[in-house]
Amino acid sequence: MKLSGKIIRLIKDIRFWIVLMFLVRLIGIQNPPLESGHNWRQSLTNMVARNFLEDPNILYPKIDMAGEKTGIIGSEFPVFNYLIFLVSALFGFEHWYGRLINLIFSSIGLWSFFRIIREFVNQKVAFNATIVLLFSLWFSYSRKVMPDTFSLSLLLTGLWMGYDYLKSGKILSLTGFFVLCAIGMLSKIPALSVFSLVSVVPFVRKIPLKKRIIFSIVSVLVIIPVLIWYFLWVPYLVNTYKFELYFPRGLVEGLLEIIPLYKELFEKFYFSALRS
Repeated sequence: MKLSGKIIRLIKDIRFWIVLMFLVRLIGIQNPPLESGHNWRQSLTNMVARNFLEDPNILYPKIDMAGEKTGIIGSEFPVFNYLIFLVSALFGFEHWYGRLINLIFSSIGLWSFFRIIREFVNQKVAFNATIVLLFSLWFSYSRKVMPDTFSLSLLLTGLWMGYDYLKSGKILSLTGFFVLCAIGMLSKIPALSVFSLVSVVPFVRKIPLKKRIIFSIVSVLVIIPVLIWYFLWVPYLVNTYKFELYFPRGLVEGLLEIIPLYKELFEKFYFSALRS
């Protein structure tokens, strides 16, 4: 009975599932980046990381490109690529380092997600929500050489540290909130949508006014480097070196493109997001 009780407690512990799925996804982690999708994206991410071995200037991400162009590309801020470069500088370049780095950070992000939901709802909902997230697209994306779940994990951990500051007043937690949220959104700007949760803090009167003011100021400061990179530096790189990773649209132009495809848009929420 004691053994079965321990097994039941283990199964109900979200840390068990996070660690178990971490180990499962280590299987074949050294395989070439040839999967059902995103082959080119993973190769491009590795390309930028490898080129940092020749020129480690993080402000000028570069791909291999034939012809007259330099290969410098307007892309997301290459923090993820730079981590791969730093590991490669120590151990020599291997294409799978990015998978392992992403898997480590994404596992930490799951734990942060669980703690946030547990704090605001309860243990049961937090466990179920994290299990759903773990076996959604997160399951496969968190071991790809891509910054998608990497960026969200940084942001989720940063939000947890921000919440800890509002509870404890620790400056270290506030610093972690600033650094992790800024790097998370720089790594992939769609993470900004999750960061919007901080907008409710100024209206929570249970939080002392001084903390709300400081937290709000820091939240604004977090966004500044994101705006500088994506709306000043990336256009400069594109205009100067004539190559871009993605194709930005204005809000109105983007909306007009999405409206005729509304069925496919909704499908991304009720099907694609929940498949592993």
